[in-house]
Amino acid sequence: MNLDEYAERLINLLPQNEIFVDKDIPRDYQNGLLYITELERLRSLTCSKALRRSLPCILDITKTWTHSLPDTSRRVLYQQYRPLLFSIDKLSTASPQDTTLTLEHVIRAKRDTTSQVYKGSLRIGSGKSREVCIKIYQQSMCSLPDIDSFDEDERYNPELRTARHDAGVEAWAYCKLAPLQGSIIPCSYGFYEARLPNGETAVVHILEYLNGVTLSSFKRRDDLERHLSCRVIDMVEKLLENIALMHELGVTHQDLNPNNIMLLTQPRGLEPLSSLAIIDFNRAAPVHAIFDNERGDSLCMLDLFRRYRVPIRLVEAWYTKHASSHPRPRWLSLFDSKTAGEGAHFRYWHIIMCGRERRQQYTSIEY
Repeated sequence: MNLDEYAERLINLLPQNEIFVDKDIPRDYQNGLLYITELERLRSLTCSKALRRSLPCILDITKTWTHSLPDTSRRVLYQQYRPLLFSIDKLSTASPQDTTLTLEHVIRAKRDTTSQVYKGSLRIGSGKSREVCIKIYQQSMCSLPDIDSFDEDERYNPELRTARHDAGVEAWAYCKLAPLQGSIIPCSYGFYEARLPNGETAVVHILEYLNGVTLSSFKRRDDLERHLSCRVIDMVEKLLENIALMHELGVTHQDLNPNNIMLLTQPRGLEPLSSLAIIDFNRAAPVHAIFDNERGDSLCMLDLFRRYRVPIRLVEAWYTKHASSHPRPRWLSLFDSKTAGEGAHFRYWHIIMCGRERRQQYTSIEY
């Protein structure tokens, strides 16, 4: 069988990475069948005795991994940061027995997703409980593996990506992005191994709880611009600035859809665009020296113009203004290609959008 080579490579870069290693994955077809049957049993047990019906629920923490904590010594000077809720020293030295994690409210709990998400509280030792977001990487609630993944003939079996793989990739991303935690991404309060009520053991990521809504909550441009008190173009430009900071630290997100961009509730007087935050890094990837794997992030940003029906002429004028400026803003390099040159990703998007516009005009003609 083949485990996901890409995720395995990133996990191998992590210190003391045993918490993200799947030791019980079978290596042959017959045991693969038994493994899937056991996952189905655990899934059935989880669904029949759903955690949501027994909240609040205290998880049994068995291991801690705190290498993903924020790095306050390398913060970006001009970024706004939210206050830390926990002492970094206390988090990094707390034992499983000192860690009390309580699930309180469901944010997302359903089958065939990479993680189950709850709002809850974390207490270290005899300290005060603090509100947190809890992501549970539960294998039985992920999409069930393809039985062909366990075929002994490695020429034909697909790679198997497990829940621990997803947790490990997110851990890698948060380690790399430690200076940006509490600003454009949530703070990570560590990864933990926990025993769940169904008997399953899972990796849990504890994060800063962000009070706000996802970008997907807004369907119309007018509503979004009214909420932000600025144009969609301004929002996309700010997001590009934030993504450029992430790329400089070596991380591409690879899944920048509107569900993974948040607009936070902020006190009055703060700059509206500072409310933007990027979440969910379990599909992240390193910036590549040769291949344009940054392209996905830039095209996702351009796709926001299509989603919110920003006229192409306005996008063209915005891009041309910045492309001809001196010095060019550093986020503009997100549209450059290592093989096709400056602005190649923007030209690619522009060609597609102009083609769509022409087709819409053609089909709207009345005969």
